[in-house]
Amino acid sequence: MPESWQMRLQHMCDVVLAVDTLSDDSDIFKLLPDAASAAALLSVRKLPLAGLVAPRCVKQELYVIRNKRKRLAVTPVEVDPDAEARQQEGLAEATAQLLALGNGGGQRTTPAPQRQAVGHHGLEF
Repeated sequence: MPESWQMRLQHMCDVVLAVDTLSDDSDIFKLLPDAASAAALLSVRKLPLAGLVAPRCVKQELYVIRNKRKRLAVTPVEVDPDAEARQQEGLAEATAQLLALGNGGGQRTTPAPQRQAVGHHGLEF
């Protein structure tokens, strides 16, 4: 369907659903738990009605369409906390490498030492 038709149809409905493909190299794909089953992103946008002061609130606007055993499943987007931490570590390593290149490569920058909490000991059982 041409994009001009889509823009016109938005004025004739309450909700607009948009399905976008999900590529393996996208940022959101890397943050999804069980990313291998993710096939596409579904975004839901509720349009304001005439006379409304504020747009209607949607609890969840972004969903993942997954392939599950010959069926399609639509689930809300959830971010895997471990994947987010891995992405932050990768960003920190890349920044450190860029800083090392900026220093001429002769000096190596090292991260600040980890400080141990005073008075807090690990639990031992």
